[in-house]
Amino acid sequence: ARLSRALSHAHPTVSTAALETGLLLGSREAWEHARGSASRGALLALAVAGESKDLTGLLARLKDGSAPAEVIWAVGFSGRLLAAEALLPLLRDEAQGPLAAASFAAITGLPMVPPFLVEVPADEEEDAEEEAEPEKEDLQAWLP
Repeated sequence: ARLSRALSHAHPTVSTAALETGLLLGSREAWEHARGSASRGALLALAVAGESKDLTGLLARLKDGSAPAEVIWAVGFSGRLLAAEALLPLLRDEAQGPLAAASFAAITGLPMVPPFLVEVPADEEEDAEEEAEPEKEDLQAWLP
């Protein structure tokens, strides 16, 4: 009962502390709360220590193209190949690309320096926008 009250507390510090404590104690209620939350801590817990269905749920949010930055950030901590593959299409997105690249690098250990990180010259950016999205086979060729 106390955990329930603390999880739904109006003050974010209290609810975050309750979530962290509940997750550490293995509380089913805390895990269910995390699954319905959009907080960074909850998303991180789901990506790192959640069940496979939790990671699948996070990856499904990446596919719709409007994933919140917190979801992209959290899946980078999962360390799963499935998450790295799901981040690949986001690398071309101007807004989400840098965060997706950082998450991809966190999973793969790929350093974010040349030759792995390349600046696109201004005249080539226009050409790149005209190119079609790569085929799934091309995306898979990028992976080791």
